Parts: sequence; structure tokens; C-alpha cells
Amino acid sequence: MCAQPKVVVKIESEEDMLMLQEKAKSVKLPTHITIDAGRTQIAPNSRTVMAILGPVETVDKVTGGLKLL
Repeated sequence: MCAQPKVVVKIESEEDMLMLQEKAKSVKLPTHITIDAGRTQIAPNSRTVMAILGPVETVDKVTGGLKLL
């Protein structure tokens, strides 16, 4: 009854992620970016994942043009 859909999409760069975050913020959607600790093959302090929270219709306005991962 309390499930939330999760959709994973791909972007090309951290710069694209930051631009997407600004787009989400412009329509008042909360976001969270996770920064990797660098304990595996990912460089330390790399932004690796971003969550965008909100109604499906609004999130789709921000991410709808991206390819599914």
C-alpha cells in the first residue's frame, strides 16, 4: 500500500546530473545526490546516483527524455 515506483535512467556525465538536478529544483522537486566514498573502482567524491522525488507526472517532465538503464 505504501510502495513507490523507482525508475532508473542513464545520463552521460556528472555535469549532466547537476543540470538535471537544477531542472528538478526549478519545478520544486526534492533531489538527493550520492557521493561515492571511492572504496571500489569509482573515484572518491564522484557523484554516482541522484534521486528525484515527486509525483510521476512531474518527475517525467524532468526525466522523460532520458533512456532507461
